[in-house]
Amino acid sequence: MTDTPTQPDPKTPVTTPEPSISDQGSWYVVHTYSGHENKVATTLKQRVETMSLQHKIFDIVVPTRNIVTVRHGKKEEIREKIINPPQFLTKKSQPF
Repeated sequence: MTDTPTQPDPKTPVTTPEPSISDQGSWYVVHTYSGHENKVATTLKQRVETMSLQHKIFDIVVPTRNIVTVRHGKKEEIREKIINPPQFLTKKSQPF
């Protein structure tokens, strides 16, 4: 038995998978003034849309977590920032 390499069929097109948006880019930290993280992130999202930069900036996230507390016998859900210095994360293709 001989080992012969198999040749691809020339009629079959060879396709390479395109990277998804989640695979593209790197995460960067954006520093802001304390208490302005959500406003700056919302403004940046609007600017990305109006300037058609969706191909460069893929995602903008303010890291938060939901905490359930009980006050006066009622459950309250509070949103708390995870990162202490005022900052948020953005996933983009390259630094500005």
